[in-house]
Amino acid sequence: MSVGGVSGKRIDMYVDLLPEDYQSVWYGGGRDVALWPLQDGAWCAIEGTLDRLIVLDDVKGKKVIIDVGGPSGTFEEFLPRAQKVLETVEWEGE
Repeated sequence: MSVGGVSGKRIDMYVDLLPEDYQSVWYGGGRDVALWPLQDGAWCAIEGTLDRLIVLDDVKGKKVIIDVGGPSGTFEEFLPRAQKVLETVEWEGE
């Protein structure tokens, strides 16, 4: 996968059905799964959604993660529109 001329890896993930008694510790105990911590919370995936993560290791010396996601039932029809946006990315600055 490449965005703005920078190569990276694509990870597709889907959160199916969580156990009935599952309660997240993030965002008010919702139906989400924390994937990794952030400075002020966590990056979460929500039950019933499909996310495409694009991990770019070196954008001007920094790691960049792009998350394109939505309800699993409409994700495939949304994806071409998201791809058009990704094709316009240009990295500026230092």
